[in-house]
Amino acid sequence: MFGYVRPLKGELKVREYEMYQAAYCGLCAAMKRRYGGISTLLLNYDLTFLAVLLLSLSAHPGYVDKRCTASPFKRKRMCAPCAALEQCAGFAVILGCEKLRDDLRDRGFFKSFPSRLALLLLHGAEKRAGRDFPEFRRDVKNSLSRLEELERERSPVLDAAADTFATILSSAGKSVGGEAGEHLTKMLYHVGRWVYIADARDDLAKDARSGSYNAVALRFNVVNAQPSEEAEEYLLSTMDLSSDLAADEARRLELGMYRGIVDNILTKGLPFISRKILKGEWRRKSRKKI
Repeated sequence: MFGYVRPLKGELKVREYEMYQAAYCGLCAAMKRRYGGISTLLLNYDLTFLAVLLLSLSAHPGYVDKRCTASPFKRKRMCAPCAALEQCAGFAVILGCEKLRDDLRDRGFFKSFPSRLALLLLHGAEKRAGRDFPEFRRDVKNSLSRLEELERERSPVLDAAADTFATILSSAGKSVGGEAGEHLTKMLYHVGRWVYIADARDDLAKDARSGSYNAVALRFNVVNAQPSEEAEEYLLSTMDLSSDLAADEARRLELGMYRGIVDNILTKGLPFISRKILKGEWRRKSRKKI
């Protein structure tokens, strides 16, 4: 994934931030334990958001204090091993490897070497994740196949591309049954749609240089990677609509102690990042923690 879906740190309570960090570290530990240390390179904030959601909808595993590669001398508090984190670890590997393949298509032979090497090293982890979660892998492959068709056609229909991508993240909600699963699937769909538009807008300059497909550029006939004011207004409104709809679905879920974190991400983090991206300030700040 892309790492856009994160909280606005300054608006989190201290306890909420510690819980978020514990979920992040717990997911990292689950990926290393299940799929090997190299798989932790695929960890990002988008998957941490998913981990928070899955943790909130299951019995909480509690916390453990452990040393890790990032903190070898001081123990870090993290969520204890549990099914929710194991599941999210598998999803992270499947989605991360597909993102690496997408990078291969967008870059030349030499620039794509790091992604080629990473895929080679992650081959075993990806196969295992696919065996662990075959339905999710199948859904991801099907959605990406439809998205590749749109890219080959150079489709200017932004909604078609965004909606197709959104089904990738929403398929993770199928793992939760009942009414909660329905609301989770809808919420993840709206978040996925927001992520696609955010990434397309963020990549305008890069894609213009490489000639890669960019639905935002084609939809608005963007010249010199600079959308018109009208286009920017449309993008902001549709991104805000997606985050608002995601927040509406989240309100229908029993999120327990993670409620504040999820609300922060959807009502503060996403709108903040939307505006940073539209101002062209997101990449220049190297996507540091906000």
